[in-house]
Amino acid sequence: MPRVTVSLPIEIHKNLLSYAQSNDISLSSAVSRLCKIGLDINEEHSDISALDEMNDIEKHCCKITIQMNTLIKNLAAKQLGYTEEEFEKVRDNSIKKFNNLVGLASEEL
Repeated sequence: MPRVTVSLPIEIHKNLLSYAQSNDISLSSAVSRLCKIGLDINEEHSDISALDEMNDIEKHCCKITIQMNTLIKNLAAKQLGYTEEEFEKVRDNSIKKFNNLVGLASEEL
């Protein structure tokens, strides 16, 4: 098992030691438990969706953009006679162009 050396202020050390003694565990186990709890809490907070981080105006703009994209797709399907396969080709070409612009090269097998 990996080892870590940690320097703590005296008050935190006293609190950890008290926690370990009251739970009848070693100081090392107490630190491990508290680290696990901290990581779990951090992971819960990192699961916040992108929409939760946006303000009301940004959320509204995203919804409008989605609606506009749907309208454009429907217009293209009716006016230009696009099929689902053609939309997939447009999507794939758009992804390739985006990856090219940001410097992500697709892997060739």
